[in-house]
Amino acid sequence: MRWRKFAAVGFCLLSCCAQYDAQSSLLVLGLLSGSGGCSVPGTWGRQIKLTFNNAAQALNLDNFPVLVTLNSSRVPYCLIQSQGQDLRFFDSDNTTSLDYEIERFDPAGTSYVWVRVPRIDASSTTDFIYMRYGNGTASDAQNKTGVWSANYRAVYHLTSGFTDSSSSANNGADASTTSLTNGVIGSGRSFLTTGNSNITNGVTGYSAATGTIEAWARATILPTAGTRKYIFSHRVGSTNTRIYLYSLNATGDFRFGIGDIFDISCGACNSTGIQLSVGQWNYLGLSWNSGAFAVYANGAATPTNSTGAYTNFGSIDTNTFLGSFKNSGENWDGIIDEVRVSNVVRPAAYFAAQNLSMRDTFITYGAEEIF
Repeated sequence: MRWRKFAAVGFCLLSCCAQYDAQSSLLVLGLLSGSGGCSVPGTWGRQIKLTFNNAAQALNLDNFPVLVTLNSSRVPYCLIQSQGQDLRFFDSDNTTSLDYEIERFDPAGTSYVWVRVPRIDASSTTDFIYMRYGNGTASDAQNKTGVWSANYRAVYHLTSGFTDSSSSANNGADASTTSLTNGVIGSGRSFLTTGNSNITNGVTGYSAATGTIEAWARATILPTAGTRKYIFSHRVGSTNTRIYLYSLNATGDFRFGIGDIFDISCGACNSTGIQLSVGQWNYLGLSWNSGAFAVYANGAATPTNSTGAYTNFGSIDTNTFLGSFKNSGENWDGIIDEVRVSNVVRPAAYFAAQNLSMRDTFITYGAEEIF
């Protein structure tokens, strides 16, 4: 009976992890259960090198949140605890620990982990960090507010709720009409075109002078002629102090508003394919700085049909809204995911690199190293 039990455990470990290292069969005694139904060693001894391709950005990326995407072809899930409790990340010196946040850990599919990297050099293809795992006795060491530096004033993954991952605690509240669905990263929220479908969020730490909004959006139904569907909205009372991201008309024209300027269109949308089409995910952004602004779509700075600088943005009201115009309709009909607000201007290099990171084309995953 003893031999039969030993052989079964050994077979499980080998069948799960043989593609990484045949030595795994030596780890079968006195081990804890892992996420693949096998066993996790009692001390760390395995790591993978994660190398960044920042060749296209001529700017250093400081305190940059990178999305690490894991699946069974990149990591041996059976040597990681069931909720990723033993995951650790280290800078290139393999000593300095890095803050991380697990958005989703799914041993049967794809897992998503956000890691704050202190610096990724401009134009570099060689900067790297290490991901370590394989300790069945380790406890969870996530520090989500450490991932999102102080200039992030709201970070909504929308995976299972409306909690703000930043230190501002601008948690959201659902109007009870959104639903959990597949997002671009893990899960997102589906909004309805009827009723009052939105998420209300606080605005602690926001800045009227400088800021950035980012969001992923996927339309299910486009607006009808002359109408709008809002992804993000903020407006102070009935004045023209506003921040909007929305779609206009049945053409899916991506537009935004800032300060006293309304209906600013994304000037190159039609010619570059950035138009918001049904079923297509788009990574959208807007930054502003005392009268100047820039708009981004899918990592690229986009020309705008603007009449000039905005002149009326004097304050921030008590709430922002996802999925509607304030609290009064013109609802987004589709899915919204990974919404962030900052009180600084994020540069073009940031948007370009984030687009690559969130589309899983920024990192090269090395082979497992045993030490």
